[in-house]
Formats: sequence, C-alpha cells, structure tokens
Amino acid sequence: MPSEDLTEVLGRPVRVGEGRIYYQVSGKLRLFARNLLGGTPKPRVACIIGASKPVKRWPACSWAEFVSMIASSGGSAVLLGHGRQETDMAKEIISLLPEAFKEKTVDLVGKLKLDEMAAVIEACGLVIGGDTGPMHLALALHKPSVGLFGPTLPGQVGLDKINIKLLSGCKCAGCQNWDCDKNCLSSIKPKEAFEALAKLHEFSRNQMIK
Repeated sequence: MPSEDLTEVLGRPVRVGEGRIYYQVSGKLRLFARNLLGGTPKPRVACIIGASKPVKRWPACSWAEFVSMIASSGGSAVLLGHGRQETDMAKEIISLLPEAFKEKTVDLVGKLKLDEMAAVIEACGLVIGGDTGPMHLALALHKPSVGLFGPTLPGQVGLDKINIKLLSGCKCAGCQNWDCDKNCLSSIKPKEAFEALAKLHEFSRNQMIK
C-alpha cells in the first residue's frame, strides 16, 4: 500500500524506506509460476490489460498490436486481469493476433488468485499496464514497469515510482472523469509503449550484468 494509505489506516505517519521489500512471493508460489510459464520464451512481459473503469483501459486493438511486437521480437506476453469485462477483452486481444503470435501469448485473465498473480508478475521480466491494482503489485515487487496513464496521473494514484510513465496527449489528462466518452489512452501508441519497454529491458539487463 502507498504510505499515504497506510497513514490513513493506522492513524499516524508512516515512513517507508526506499529499499524496503513490500511483497515477497513464497517458494511454493514461485514454483507454481515457474511451472505455469515454463514454456514461454523470454523476455516475458506481464500485460495488465484492465482497470476498474473503462476509460482507464488501453484499447484491445492497441494491446493486440503491442503484443504482436513483443512476439515478433522473440519474447512472450502474459495477459493479466480479472472480472468479466477484462476476460472478454483478453479474448478480443487474442482474436486480433496473427496465428503465429498466439502461441507466444498466455491468457491468464480471470484465472488467478491475487497471490498467484503476484507470483506470475514476479516470474516476468517486465510489466506494462495502467492505473489498476496489479500495477501496485508490480511496484511492490520492484519489477521494471511501464505505466499507461490518461484519466489519472501517476502521482494521483500512488504509482509515481513506476520506471517509465507514458501519459495521454489529452489536454484533460488527470481529470478523473469516469463518464468521459473519449478514450484518451488511445493517444498512447503501441510503438511508443514497445520502445519504452525495450529501453527498460536494456536498462534491466545492464543492471543485472553489473
């Protein structure tokens, strides 16, 4: 949880160290994730496709184009989320993929408990998603992440420490208007997201070498 939320829950200020491990996956769940994703090529990218509000979701067509870029570069995509709408969205994304890329895409939307999802995120090398709960898990696990933001901004929702933040070009970005009929996240192009991910992957690889 962001320190502001902890402060509110506990009724007193909370100081959280920068290097603190906020969430640790058990050995049993690590094995679960390893068995689940064992056959998928690396780098594995956890694609957190959903959000609590439709306006906070990147369009399915954008996800499909982005996932195709991951697959064509030799990696694999792991779709994560929960709920009926996100389950349907995952099916739409899969349907839009070329046949050759479907085998490099794992659809786990609606199939995992929260702790299992954390284990899967940990087993992936990179994470991308919008303003939604699983992105907080990625942050807590210190995974290299790309965030997609439009109706909310990173600082408004406790996700300001995500490595790379891509913001909608909409002049009303951060409005938190859930009834807006514009899909401002569509202004973030798949190529832009893929280039950000590639940059982050190179950085992560260099850090591991060091």
